[in-house]
Amino acid sequence: MTNQDYVKKIVDLWGDALLTPKFDNGDTSLLGGLVAVNGLSDIKNALENEGDLKSKIEIFKCTLTKIINERLARDLSGLPPNIKLSTDYEPCYLLKIAANKAGINHSLFSIKSSVSIRNGLVTSSFGYDSTVNHYYPMPDGRWLATSLNGSDEDILNLIYHAMNGNEMNLLIE
Repeated sequence: MTNQDYVKKIVDLWGDALLTPKFDNGDTSLLGGLVAVNGLSDIKNALENEGDLKSKIEIFKCTLTKIINERLARDLSGLPPNIKLSTDYEPCYLLKIAANKAGINHSLFSIKSSVSIRNGLVTSSFGYDSTVNHYYPMPDGRWLATSLNGSDEDILNLIYHAMNGNEMNLLIE
């Protein structure tokens, strides 16, 4: 996989997440419940008033890809990229720039979420204490998508079986 394959994957994951935003802050107190109700209301209002969200998401994805590629071009290490795009109660700087350029309301970003590339692995989680999904690159250009996490040997074994037609009910993208 090339750096561009990794960039495309993380940008696509955020683009898809904008269509189904989540507000899960993990706070079970009364105040946390009120904050969650307010956050869910903000999401509902943003979705109702967003206009052509799919077109805006395409602009967002193009902008984010360009920003990441510009940063990668300055990195002369030759190492695979290590990138983290995350939200707490608002999107990180790079996500904000791309959202602003596309005219996307920041309320559509799932809070407490993260998509990253580290050591040749893409991971994502959307919402507090949500499942961490791992995307392992396969030699044929597809991705093995799983919440399983294990040793390199375990993962290579899964990829071997998936490449040989035994997908064992795994999601191959």
